[in-house]
Amino acid sequence: MNCKELAYMLADYCNGSMDPRLREELDFLWRVERPQVTRAVQEAAAQGDRSENAEYIYGKKQLREIDRRVRFLRKRLEGMVVVARPPDDTSRVYFGAWVKIEDDEGHETELRIVGPDEIDPARRYVSMDSPLARALIKNPPILILDDAFSSVDVETEEQILRELKQFMRGRTTLLISHRISTVRDADTIVYLRNGAIIEQGTHAELLAQRGAYFSLYRRQRLEREVAALVLEEGQR
Repeated sequence: MNCKELAYMLADYCNGSMDPRLREELDFLWRVERPQVTRAVQEAAAQGDRSENAEYIYGKKQLREIDRRVRFLRKRLEGMVVVARPPDDTSRVYFGAWVKIEDDEGHETELRIVGPDEIDPARRYVSMDSPLARALIKNPPILILDDAFSSVDVETEEQILRELKQFMRGRTTLLISHRISTVRDADTIVYLRNGAIIEQGTHAELLAQRGAYFSLYRRQRLEREVAALVLEEGQR
């Protein structure tokens, strides 16, 4: 089983409150919103030339988005496993549990492990597919994080890594990433290219060599600086 298949398997679970919410959304989309948009598209089409009819074009786009969401919800609900109660053994971390974790500075954070449809940062709901939740649930002797932070920004990645640090203590952790920010605190960094080891050492040692790792570090730092400037300009 590859990582993508595992992610889909884990994503089949949800807490008891999620199933009716998804069914209500599906019912609203199919019985209320889609008929309304369909009527609007038909009325716009009756006005004549469709190629320059903004209402017709926008309505067709809405229909495609609604149909895409409807297909997703039907497939999601068909394979969904509703977890309505905790397991008999609650001594270990389980799906739906509230967990209190502490970082290196002694700050405590309480979070709940939920399904991917239930993620809510404001309520501290984290997906069971996330690296942190997988580490909490499985508590493995060897922790493997294969490009686990590619879909989040650097700030979110740093927060997740801080929360994961206590689980990395006393166990072997293998971090696989294209981002230097992910691996810079590792005891040993192995730089691979086309399956071959190019450089190896700590972050400081590799920067001092001013080789391939140094070039990648400098390029990624420049990319972050440019992205920050673009964001700053966009907020003005």
